[in-house]
Amino acid sequence: MEEKLEKSIEKGTKMENQIQNIIKSLGKDFEGMIMPLSKLESVESIPFGIKTLDAITGINGVPRGMLTEIYGAESNGKSSLCLRLVSEAQKLGLKTGYIDMELAMSKELATKAGVNLDAMIIARPSTGEEAFDLLNSMIESGVQLVIIDSVSALSPEDELEAEFSQQSIGLQARLMSKGMRKIIGTAMRHKAAIVFVNQIRDDINKMGFGPKTTTSGGRALRFYSALRLQTARIGWKKKGEEKVGMDIRVNVVKNKLSRPQLETDLEFYFDKGFDTGTDLLNHYVRLGKVKLVGRTFYIDDKSIGTKESAIEYVKNNNI
Repeated sequence: MEEKLEKSIEKGTKMENQIQNIIKSLGKDFEGMIMPLSKLESVESIPFGIKTLDAITGINGVPRGMLTEIYGAESNGKSSLCLRLVSEAQKLGLKTGYIDMELAMSKELATKAGVNLDAMIIARPSTGEEAFDLLNSMIESGVQLVIIDSVSALSPEDELEAEFSQQSIGLQARLMSKGMRKIIGTAMRHKAAIVFVNQIRDDINKMGFGPKTTTSGGRALRFYSALRLQTARIGWKKKGEEKVGMDIRVNVVKNKLSRPQLETDLEFYFDKGFDTGTDLLNHYVRLGKVKLVGRTFYIDDKSIGTKESAIEYVKNNNI
């Protein structure tokens, strides 16, 4: 045992010497850039406050110091998820910012999601270049969560200044590629979480098998993102004939920090947002702590009632 410990210390000393030699040869500017893997800090996260969704990310939310992409078709909960994230970040005492490229954010929507309006910075730049400059400045000034809504609306300056008849193929993809390279280091240094909202488009070049859709802005974002979440509406919540909400499926398409290809179904109501009570109950069912037999829920052999009673029980008791 002592012999193994001595060898471990010797290896550690050798590595430290190697690192110091590298820094000496390259200069002091490289100090802090190179270290043993064991000294790399663990990734922190910001939760959504939605138990099953936080669980499938594997890190309890979105990673700080990295990029996240949330994408899907129109009107299926992407912006609502982001506002939920802002609300939870504010509860942790983090500074938050929202770059509203679509000019669609409202105080009413944010308030409904539980956002403290006085604690969130909102910016409405005209061009994609301005958006990335603002994003960089926000992070440098201490904002720890920034939402960009959305990639599709990040219009390059050259595109806006051009005539309608003028072709602008690839301009947005080049803007995104350059933007990713500029902000990734800033995000890591300041432990800021950056979340891009994106839309899907029909891929006219796609034939045969496989997905027929793609996301806006080229491929850079999907490569730089540590976490990619896809949302899809899978049904409506109805009260009689009136649509009062929707069922949303969230799939972890890419995850550099944990297991990908996990999914969860969420209930969203237009008047109150995400149903966290139902989600909490579903979370315990997934963990096997609560069992559903017919319409009745059980903990071990004890009945905790049907859905409404079971939700109240898991809210008020430690399981």
